[in-house]
Amino acid sequence: MEEYTLYLDESKNSDKTCFAVSGIIIKNSNIPQLNTAISEVKQCIWDDGYIEKYNPVLHCVELTTIKNCCWNKKYLSSYIKHYPHYSALLSEDSATIKKMYHNVYGKLCKALKEINGTIIGCSIDINKFNYIYGEKFKIDSELFFEVAMQETIENYAHFLYMNNGIGSIVYESRNDENSKTDRSPDFKMYNNFCKIKSGNKGISFINQDMMAKTIRYLNIFSKQEDIAGLQLADFIAYNTTAVKSFFENNNKTEFQSKITDRLYNGSIEIEEKDLRSYFGMKYLPYDFEYLKELENERLRLKRALDSVKNEKNKILEKNKNLSNAKNKLVEENEKLKKQIQELTEIKANQNE
Repeated sequence: MEEYTLYLDESKNSDKTCFAVSGIIIKNSNIPQLNTAISEVKQCIWDDGYIEKYNPVLHCVELTTIKNCCWNKKYLSSYIKHYPHYSALLSEDSATIKKMYHNVYGKLCKALKEINGTIIGCSIDINKFNYIYGEKFKIDSELFFEVAMQETIENYAHFLYMNNGIGSIVYESRNDENSKTDRSPDFKMYNNFCKIKSGNKGISFINQDMMAKTIRYLNIFSKQEDIAGLQLADFIAYNTTAVKSFFENNNKTEFQSKITDRLYNGSIEIEEKDLRSYFGMKYLPYDFEYLKELENERLRLKRALDSVKNEKNKILEKNKNLSNAKNKLVEENEKLKKQIQELTEIKANQNE
């Protein structure tokens, strides 16, 4: 039985309209390869001596902010004060920083290919939720996290079951430094995980027995710990909200396209059936108005098809009637020919 680890992280886009929990499933036997791949990514920013001494941790938001403001040295300097690992970049020009940024993503694309992981998650359209429930219905932001985690864990259990595996989940701590009470985000997350495993929390299609047999533990690590899988998950989650939809956005970056290619498809060949928007990246809430439009269009096409079929049947019936009439004319013509021949023979005999 193969052992797996699901590295997960969460993200919200810049305009706070999209929230996602997503990450990557790795065979435990491939974790050393993952560690090597992330070390190569870090070498795009730091030298080996710095990496060995300080164990810097990659964070997508920090790198993206530095790339976006690299032309503004004053703001860049102020920002890097909070993230001293990037101090060496202060002496670099904007072109060098942008090149470094693109090299990081190039190495990440290579890592996704080499470690052969499977990506899953759940993305929530906050505006759509607010539209459906209305402004008076106040939705706690923590609910988005719980829903996204529940959907993701369910699909992880499905993956493990279909691949005859067992696995654990690794998540970056959601706590502030001083938040370690029973009301802390980490405590709530672990409590929620226990409810899902024990079957006390609603699971759509995965029964409690499957959940218990496939998923073992939830391990939480602090943001400062150098966990390669969590650093890769951080980039995956950030790009999940940045692209909003892997299936509707035609302007995806190379990394976002690589994520799309590695989305879980329910252990079914994609050529047979594309289920990545269900098993890979689930988008919530479902667009009921769009589904209604599709249903109305389906009914319209069905009525049009029925009308064509009725018209076809009428034409076939008319053709059948014409064919019968033709056959009758042919028969009458043959009779007339026979009668003419008989009359001709009679007349010939009379002349003799």
